[in-house]
Amino acid sequence: MYKPTDLLVDQHLENNFSIQEVDSLRAALKDFMYFNLAISSDNREVLNTLAQDRAEFGKMVSTLSFNFQDKVSMVTSNKDTIQMVDFSYPRMYGLSRATSLLLVFPVEAGLRNSATIDVIVEDIGFQTGQVKFRYDVSLITNQPEINFSSIPKD
Repeated sequence: MYKPTDLLVDQHLENNFSIQEVDSLRAALKDFMYFNLAISSDNREVLNTLAQDRAEFGKMVSTLSFNFQDKVSMVTSNKDTIQMVDFSYPRMYGLSRATSLLLVFPVEAGLRNSATIDVIVEDIGFQTGQVKFRYDVSLITNQPEINFSSIPKD
């Protein structure tokens, strides 16, 4: 799922925020695209359902925690590859219905000349094969903004 910049801005704001804080957060986040990837098996986190033994569990944790950038890429409709610059895997220790990761890609100039982008996830040991998610670039480059000045402050 694509996460628009202003959604992330809203999630970072405290109750009594200023418009200067909004502008500062927008400036810090605008050069990146954020995606939430949720993986589940039987409506549970994948590590709790698919790891067969301690060694396999450890390997999957290592991949999700440290090597996931090697398993994900973005390809534009012009066949340009955009490498993921960061990701976050918060361990939930079985308390969630899915394993969720935040994926971060740079907004590059070549993106603006592309009609679509594909976020491609290689098989990470769950026997899913390669999985591809397609996004319309115009929805990302023309994303709406929240009117933060109209939000009541507590």
